[in-house]
Amino acid sequence: MSTKLYSAPYQVLYQPATVATATSASTKVFERDNIGYTIVWANGSGTPTGQFFVQVQNAITDPWDSLNFGAVISLSNNSGSHSINLNQLPYGFVRVQYVPTAGQVDLTVTVVTKKIGG
Repeated sequence: MSTKLYSAPYQVLYQPATVATATSASTKVFERDNIGYTIVWANGSGTPTGQFFVQVQNAITDPWDSLNFGAVISLSNNSGSHSINLNQLPYGFVRVQYVPTAGQVDLTVTVVTKKIGG
């Protein structure tokens, strides 16, 4: 019988009134098959806009590299959310980075990881 081990959702970034680049804590993804990030922003002012980047590395001494999803993951408006689903990620660590271009928002990033099978 197979098992599905998972982590409870946990917050990797909370940054109120974000006006500068913000980077989440890294998530160790060894032996995890699926990773789900939920990004939520609220209380925006000054017409907030910016971009999110999902970054990966294999060893903690390696440089971070941004994944290419074929489209920009954008923040716009004063509030909203975005979900990112990563399956069978072949890296050691993953994190989310937000680079603002205008305005400010309260930013929260939450992650859940799952292992499928024994």
